[in-house]
Amino acid sequence: MDLSSNTFSNLPLELASLKNLKYLNISGTRFLVKVADVVFKILDIQDHPEWKKVVFDDVIAKLPKVKVILVE
Repeated sequence: MDLSSNTFSNLPLELASLKNLKYLNISGTRFLVKVADVVFKILDIQDHPEWKKVVFDDVIAKLPKVKVILVE
């Protein structure tokens, strides 16, 4: 699912019901505050210069089985 470059601050809660979601692209979502606990296999969180390293570390720690894409 490609939700990149949107202006929302939170991911829709309905994403949690998408049990077959494998890829979530939220790159460039400048106002996104945090990543929800959603089941997926690949998470693209590139292009977030406003996030501090601790935010990225938190995402990676919460999703140990998810491949997280940080850079192009």
